[in-house]
Amino acid sequence: MCASYNAHKHDLGLVRTDLSTVGLMLAKNRDRAGNEGLSYRTFDDEYLAQQQTESPSYNNLPVEKSLKLVIDDWVSGFGKEVYDSNDPKRYYESIDVDGRFENMLIAGPKNTEMKPAITQWRTPTSWTDGDSAWSTEDNILDKDTATAATAVAPVSSWGSYLEANVYATICDKVQYYFGDPGADITSCNIEVFYTGAWHSILNGLPTWGALTELAIGSTQTVTAARINFWNSHAINTPTTSINEIQFNIATAGSLLLVNCAKKFNALQYIANGVELWKLNSGATGLTHIRAFPATITDLEVFGANLYIALGWATSYQYMDTSEAFTTTTGNVKTMKWFCTVKAAVDTLYGSQSVNHIISTADPTGAATWAADTVVDSANYDIVEMMTRGNVLYMIKEDRTFYLDSSANIKVLVDETQKLADRAAGKKATIFLDDLYLPWGDQGLLWYDTSEDAPTFIDPSDFVTNSTAFDGAVLATTSDERYLYAVVDDGTNVEVLAGRLQTIDGAVKRVWHPISQIALTDCNTAFYSNVTKRRVYFGSTTGLFYIPSTATYGNITGDTNYTYESAGYLITPWYHFDFKGDKKGWFEITLEMSGTSSTVYWEAHYQILGDTTWTEINSTDKFKTSPTTSAYIPADSGSTEPSSQMMRFKFVCVTGAAASTPVLKSVLVRGKLYPSNRGIIDCEVLCDEDIVLKDGSPEKGQSAAIKAAIEEARAATWPVSIYDLDDTTTTKVSFLPTSSVALRNEEKPFKRERRYRLVMQKESIHA
Repeated sequence: MCASYNAHKHDLGLVRTDLSTVGLMLAKNRDRAGNEGLSYRTFDDEYLAQQQTESPSYNNLPVEKSLKLVIDDWVSGFGKEVYDSNDPKRYYESIDVDGRFENMLIAGPKNTEMKPAITQWRTPTSWTDGDSAWSTEDNILDKDTATAATAVAPVSSWGSYLEANVYATICDKVQYYFGDPGADITSCNIEVFYTGAWHSILNGLPTWGALTELAIGSTQTVTAARINFWNSHAINTPTTSINEIQFNIATAGSLLLVNCAKKFNALQYIANGVELWKLNSGATGLTHIRAFPATITDLEVFGANLYIALGWATSYQYMDTSEAFTTTTGNVKTMKWFCTVKAAVDTLYGSQSVNHIISTADPTGAATWAADTVVDSANYDIVEMMTRGNVLYMIKEDRTFYLDSSANIKVLVDETQKLADRAAGKKATIFLDDLYLPWGDQGLLWYDTSEDAPTFIDPSDFVTNSTAFDGAVLATTSDERYLYAVVDDGTNVEVLAGRLQTIDGAVKRVWHPISQIALTDCNTAFYSNVTKRRVYFGSTTGLFYIPSTATYGNITGDTNYTYESAGYLITPWYHFDFKGDKKGWFEITLEMSGTSSTVYWEAHYQILGDTTWTEINSTDKFKTSPTTSAYIPADSGSTEPSSQMMRFKFVCVTGAAASTPVLKSVLVRGKLYPSNRGIIDCEVLCDEDIVLKDGSPEKGQSAAIKAAIEEARAATWPVSIYDLDDTTTTKVSFLPTSSVALRNEEKPFKRERRYRLVMQKESIHA
């Protein structure tokens, strides 16, 4: 039976698997001076093994002496919350900052609201008709017979702003009067229709004058707030009855409903509710063209005309290059969507009902449309028509269909059927010959035409724990380099630029948030190179654009490009691949270009547990190129920047829209503070005759001591020992062990066996 460990007798104790203990005695050694001491020492092991390298770099420095983090590229896109060394060029979030380009971070493209060249024309969309002889078709009043004029009641949505009287008999004057408009009404455009054409009788502000009474057919009392204006025709007296009058009221404010756009005759036309506008020659605003009797649902170029779809209840019209309009008299008059298919004979397709399409080679005048084709069930509407090459696609609320070469309707994508929605599939686009379709709550479906395969590439799938990018994809569009997706973040919309890109030899799908726009929705997105290259975004709250560029290889050299200020990028949580160990974060250096006293970067940091950002170098900022360095300060709670992980926010201050600072790289210096790994290095005796601490002998225990040590060496879990002078056990793992036999100098024929034990202390419950 082996002697149990006794702290008064033994130096060390080893607990065996059966919970019995074995007492161990340390060997004694003499130094060169003859002093005798115990063969025992403890020390902290190196955290990492020493390295040898033929490629010196920041990554090969001893991490316990110096850590260096270099960030010089952000091209892999957004969404990485915690740093991954396998994908080091990712970042977490960006708002109004652009990380698409190699070795540079710049301000995002400036979003600008597109204002009309004059105040926006507002056409009343409904009238309360006081006379059954009048027929109501939205903003246009029709009168076919000569009857006494009757006052038309005010438009409900305009309060008492507008009332009108029209004499339909042959006359040379049209009388109308307004309620008090205050400052809201800034201009009027009034046209009458006779002799087969529209004639403008006012384009500007009328002469305001208060009246107390006005005779209209019969005596009628008019309040002092009512204002009367007479206008004489500036043209010859009509020879036929006036049968229509149209009022366009101009007011300050945003556009009503920007829902589609089309380039025609080298000009950019934009549909705004019932109105058609075009980009003015300087691309500084919009010019009003005409109002229609119904909301414009689609614009399409076919032949020499621009076709204006007005829904399934109103006849479509078309406009020639002189901006003269014609209403169709064809056999089918109402269309919601148009789409041109190029072939040997170009064909215009139209959607004449929720699930019917129809076609013609000549939609002008008395067009003859071919027999219609049914597109699946009437339970789901056609929401868009588009073409790729000579293939026609019909996007419905549940699925996407196409017309094959034999004019048969085929299903393109079936996977979306379970995501059927009234908003699904709208504002899709074709980019680099592939289809991109917004779908569902967050979905964006990529249909790869080369592989005949659909894949969901929702931006929300690329980011973790971010509320800014988890909303619905409202619209898509593209220029020649990037696909743009408009994402609803609940307060604004975020514009993301994405594409397939080869990064470090691997092809990846990347998304970069580049612009935040104050829109509550987005009805349409479109790219235009008319006058200037831009990407436009329209809704019920306005029309905005961001610049696109032809010089992606030198974007900062594009004089037409403008930049947002105060945008920022948030990095992932950095940890140097030591997630569980604390690091001291000491200093940061920004390599930059294009900086000045007004064009510069700010740097902020967070350590784990912080809920606010702490600015670095808050007084001087980062304004000096090529490099500015600063020490990382304590946070607002006076906590030194020591943490397992840290992340940074870089804020871009542009000073002026035409300039941006360029952030080329970031260098962060620090030091690893790992948990200490204690090592016990000792020699213990394994003899038949051992003298214990109290001088008493212990005989015949060598076999038991050897068995206990060999058992501990073979253990697959830390074992318990009583360390030198310890009264409680410590958990250790045995590292490689050796033994040696020595001749006893005092007893030459007696051999003394020693075990060299190297044990690593483990931080687990003993």
